[in-house]
Amino acid sequence: MLNFRVTFMVLAFSFQWHSLSYLHAAPSTNELSNVRAELLNMAENDQDIRKVFVKEGYTDLTAQKMHEIDTRNTQRLKEIIGYYGWLKTEDIETDGLNAIWLIIQHSPDYDFQEEFLPFAKRSFHAGELSGQNYALLTDRVLVHNGKAQRYGTQFKIGTDQKAIPYTIADPQNVDKRRADVGLPSLSQYSDLLNNYYSDKQP
Repeated sequence: MLNFRVTFMVLAFSFQWHSLSYLHAAPSTNELSNVRAELLNMAENDQDIRKVFVKEGYTDLTAQKMHEIDTRNTQRLKEIIGYYGWLKTEDIETDGLNAIWLIIQHSPDYDFQEEFLPFAKRSFHAGELSGQNYALLTDRVLVHNGKAQRYGTQFKIGTDQKAIPYTIADPQNVDKRRADVGLPSLSQYSDLLNNYYSDKQP
């Protein structure tokens, strides 16, 4: 069985990055339109497999398909960024940037996610990135590195088949930190996840 971390966030996310100049000659409008269309298709694939999970519940096959899609999307996004640099709203519109952020959030390449974390923090404090997205990426990087998460966004399935959070730093103040980034209390979040999960049980 794949090591599957429970994440029920299936909404596309909005993100703006620091400005990077093109690594090659400025692409044409048509070329950028094609890149945007490709990114939107990648995001659609990302969301479709997660909708299957929400509807049908966890299976090894669904987890494997999700991993394959996330891996393929990550590799292609690396190629796009490697060629164009970081694309901006005027290049691929807001939905194109949303797609990029969605792929980063769901990437199985944790080094890739960690590389973006300092810029995500800066963008959050500048008001360019939602607190939810910043909290999700922060916790994912921390949990992968074997550290306690700050916001309690990362869960696993316990022996009683209930979703329980990975270890949280300074747990008595976690709801304050969650409120600071616009998240509901940990108990509300836990109830939401477990309600989703219980609906999928036979």
